[in-house]
Amino acid sequence: MTAIACYPSTLISVDNLASLLKVQGKLAEAEPLYRRALKAFERTLGTEHPDTLISVDNLASLLKVQGKLAEAEPLYRRALEAEHQDTLISVNNLASLLKNMALPAASMVRISMVSRALARTMTTAL
Repeated sequence: MTAIACYPSTLISVDNLASLLKVQGKLAEAEPLYRRALKAFERTLGTEHPDTLISVDNLASLLKVQGKLAEAEPLYRRALEAEHQDTLISVNNLASLLKNMALPAASMVRISMVSRALARTMTTAL
């Protein structure tokens, strides 16, 4: 595996290519690109940067589509824990995953968490 350039715009392009492959149904081809982009985002921007957290969410979404629910869950939770306003969509995605895993009560807890987190984020942004 070759290293990818660590410029944020390049990393976003790699992540976008993985998203295109996912939409085309080329899930096996998309996964290594998502993983490479995430690793590079973490190394370049840090683990809590919004672009890194979006990449975490993108990989989790792919894993969910692939039926790898147990692998997707910790990634959604990681994005959730950051509570960044740009990544609160991950809470919705986690709730959807938990619902797919037949855990509806847990999904309701996550939905209430996103409401609280969004309120905190909006209050601090003002």
